[in-house]
Amino acid sequence: MSSVNSGEDSDGDLDTDGDTEREANNRRAQEVCLPFPVVQISSVSRSAFQQLLRCQQLTPEQLEFVHDVRRRSKNRVAAQRCRKRKLEGIHKLQTEIGTLRGEKNRLLEERGQLQRNVEETLQSLTGLCQSVCNEAGVCREQDQLQLLAKLQSPDVPISALLNTLASPSPPPASPSPPPASPWDWSRRA
Repeated sequence: MSSVNSGEDSDGDLDTDGDTEREANNRRAQEVCLPFPVVQISSVSRSAFQQLLRCQQLTPEQLEFVHDVRRRSKNRVAAQRCRKRKLEGIHKLQTEIGTLRGEKNRLLEERGQLQRNVEETLQSLTGLCQSVCNEAGVCREQDQLQLLAKLQSPDVPISALLNTLASPSPPPASPSPPPASPWDWSRRA
C-alpha cells in the first residue's frame, strides 16, 4: 500500500510541474502570437486539432510550437496512465503475495500435522509389531524380520518400521527379558 500512496504523492508534484509548464506555454504562445488559446491545443480530439490547423494560417514557428505543446501534453497523459497501471499492477502483486504467503503458512501447518500423524502411526505400529513378536515368542532378529516381512502391507514398507524400531524412544519394558538383540527395547538405556 505504501508504494501506491507514494505514487499519489508524486501526482501532486506533477500538478505543480504542469502549472509551471502551462504558464511557460502561455508566455510562449504570446511570444509567437498564437491566434487561439493554448488549452485548445491539447484538449480537442485529433480530428478537431487537424481541422483547427487547417483553418488557421500559422507560421512555421507557430506550427512547431503547437505540435510541441500537443506532443508534450499527450506524452504527459500517457505517462500518467502508465504510472497508474504500474501502481495498480504493484498493488495487485502485493495482494497476491499476501495471499500466497497465507496459503504457504497453511500448507506448512498441514504438513507438520501430517508428519505428526505419521510419527504417531509409526509408533503405534512399532508397539504392535513388538507385541506380535513377543506373543509369537520370536526373539532372534532374523525371526523378527521374517515375521515383519509377512505382516508388511504395501502402504507401510518394512524400512519405515525398521527406522522407527531403531529410534531411541523405547516402548514399555516386557515382563520377561528376551536375550540380547538389536530389537530388544527393554535393555536399551
